[in-house]
Amino acid sequence: MASEGTAMERLSVKKRMREQGDDAMEREGGGAPVVEDVGVKNVEEVDVKRAKTEEVEPAASFMEVEVKKIVDSASIETVAVKDGADDDEKGVVAEIKKGMEKNSPGGWKEGRKRKVAMLLAYCGASYQGMQRNPGAITIEGELEQALFRADAIAQCNFGDMRKVDWMRAARTDKGVSAIGQIVSARLVIDPPGLVERVNKHLPKDIRVFCYTRVTSNFNAKQMCDKRQYEYLVPVFAFDPHSHHDRESMNMWNERKEKVRLQRIEKRKALERKAAGAEAGAAETNEATSEAPQPSASEQVVQMVEIREEVTTVVSEEIITVVEEEAEETPNDAERVRYVFEEAKLQQLNKILSRYVGTHNFHNFTARIKPEDPSAKRYIISFEAGEVIEVQGVQFVPCTVIGQSFMLHQIRKMIGTAIAIMRGCVPEAIIDFALRRDNDVNTPMAPELGLFLHECFYTAYNKKFSKSHEEVSQKGYEEHIQKFKHEVIYPHIAETEAKDGTMALWLHSLNDRHYPYFVTHREAARLQNRMESRVGDIEPLD
Repeated sequence: MASEGTAMERLSVKKRMREQGDDAMEREGGGAPVVEDVGVKNVEEVDVKRAKTEEVEPAASFMEVEVKKIVDSASIETVAVKDGADDDEKGVVAEIKKGMEKNSPGGWKEGRKRKVAMLLAYCGASYQGMQRNPGAITIEGELEQALFRADAIAQCNFGDMRKVDWMRAARTDKGVSAIGQIVSARLVIDPPGLVERVNKHLPKDIRVFCYTRVTSNFNAKQMCDKRQYEYLVPVFAFDPHSHHDRESMNMWNERKEKVRLQRIEKRKALERKAAGAEAGAAETNEATSEAPQPSASEQVVQMVEIREEVTTVVSEEIITVVEEEAEETPNDAERVRYVFEEAKLQQLNKILSRYVGTHNFHNFTARIKPEDPSAKRYIISFEAGEVIEVQGVQFVPCTVIGQSFMLHQIRKMIGTAIAIMRGCVPEAIIDFALRRDNDVNTPMAPELGLFLHECFYTAYNKKFSKSHEEVSQKGYEEHIQKFKHEVIYPHIAETEAKDGTMALWLHSLNDRHYPYFVTHREAARLQNRMESRVGDIEPLD
């Protein structure tokens, strides 16, 4: 800046003049003053000169420091000229301030900051989460840059979110998107047209819809009553016969071979039993040819017993055949398209309903101990909707509403539900994992299908309805739905079709990665067997 350079030159000249004066004074005094052979008057004169020198030097040093502060950090609002500085030095600071205001990249402004809440949406595929992180590409990093270029954040505040009282409603993880994120901050909103100016400097996958003036103590995170997320699950993820790894395929074939051998063994046993019965009957007839024949009633009893035995054998054969058909290989099953019918939807909703309420979700997050109070979370609702189709791929939208969520919590809840639907583990695993004294490594679904749908501020809106506009999506539903259907949904479908994100994850959903699957399956089978036997026992009169 020209004005800044001129001012610095003036300070430099002033400093050289002072140094020359000091050198002259030292030459006159010969360095340190000698007081042995002079009178008291001369000693007083030397002390006065030294005092004047000490007054001038700190002033020059102070001005150098203050000018450096202005140039380096642009901390204009905090710079003040020390008492004792002359009019020329005061003018230097004022001139540098003026140059900074006019020529700084951010256009340092005197505009007054206002507390606002911004509604925005973004596709999180290209970012390492929402929260600003040095060295990482984040949503907040892009947003801060755009606000700075739009003159909403002054240069003296740029780089330190605390100076503008920045807070987001939800800290979405890496790859997670949003269509209803709320950010609160103190921004310079004048002149009109802030939203257009900010969006001009944002990438296409981040959009600001609007901003609302809020109270000075508004906090987007603390005042949020509840948050709504949506997860798009591909329909094929619920198919128990699709996308198995080689280990699961081998296990599947072993189970089928075991059932086949059991069927052969039963047939052989039946043949041996029939042959033995015929031989025994012949011997009995020869030995008892002269013995009295059984009565009619005894013959009826024998016929009933034989019929019951035959019925039992036939039933076992039928059950064996049904089991064999049920144990068909995944390759055979994949030839027929899996249909997510109404019964499957009801089953999924029954599973998701187990999460509703206040529970200890320490097994559905990372690095949280069971006794940590933050592990307790309240889920208001968790429901699956009708199948939708996006670019030829069928999805089941699962919507969850809760007060707040922990890291990976929703992805782990979805992952466990998918494992149950595929028959990897029984439904009771959810209740088991929600107990405080149990430690379970729950499966975590990919981040691709997850996005923040809406943040609610019911209590705040009710309290300040007369003095402030409500913080909500009202009036911008059309813009939000457009972003969801034109950006978020297509991105999820295209990425799944291209990279097979969910399909690859399903390959890891096996007993080797989750050994407790086997234990809980066997426990469920044993319990079902015991319950069926208890049901067969007739009560005593």
